[in-house]
Order: sequence, then structure tokens, then C-alpha cells
Amino acid sequence: IDMAIMTVVMGLTLWLLGVPAFLGLALIAGIAQFVPTVGPLIAAIPGVLLAFTVSPLTALWTAIAYFTVSQLEANLVYPLIQKQTASIPPALNLFAILALGMLLGPLGVLLATPILVVISVFVIQLYVRGTLGKDAPVPGA
Repeated sequence: IDMAIMTVVMGLTLWLLGVPAFLGLALIAGIAQFVPTVGPLIAAIPGVLLAFTVSPLTALWTAIAYFTVSQLEANLVYPLIQKQTASIPPALNLFAILALGMLLGPLGVLLATPILVVISVFVIQLYVRGTLGKDAPVPGA
């Protein structure tokens, strides 16, 4: 869902700015969402370079658009989607990304959310349901 939203929003934004090959660039921006933090930065490079073929001002607006859209997506859209699909509080997810990023580097950043969901399911299944006997929703169920 997150990648689709980014693809559509960047496609419309690049089209409005008059950037050539806006559909391909939007697809790259959407796919780059798979890699947290650096994905949008890497996706912005070809977009800004192609925008220079129109004008330096268009390239500046394109860079601003990539930054703004990726920040809105990372700080607003993604946490809301994450909370709905995995029942993981955004603050806990951010902590997991920071902690595993420090421990494992870029691999930790990529694997933090899936590991957090697995730990959450284990805690709910083994401790909350098994030990306490309370019914609790399992993330993603």
C-alpha cells in the first residue's frame, strides 16, 4: 500500500512539474520505498537529473518535491499503515529500527519491523494467551 501511494503521488507531482519520463520515475520512487531511509534518496537522483534537462529551477522544485513527499510518507502515511496492518505502535517500531540499526547496521534497519512483528506475535501467543489466559489480537490477523 505504501509503495502504491508513493508511486501515485510522485507520478502526479512529477507530471505537474513537467519532468520527462515521470511514469518511470514514479515507479522507481515507489519501488525504492522498500528500502527505508535511503531508498527515497536513491530514487530522487535520476528524477532530479532528468529535471535538469528542463531547467535548473525545475530540478530544484523536483528535489523539494521528492524530499517533501518522502518525509510525509515516512512520518505520516507509513506509521498509520503500519499501525493498522501490524498493530505495532509507531514509537516501538522507531525504537526497533534505531536499536537494530545500531546493532546490525543497514541490515538491522531493513529487518527491524519484521523482527518486531515476529516478537510481538510470540509474546502475545506464548505469554499473554498462554500464561495470562487473556485474549489479545495477533498483529496482522
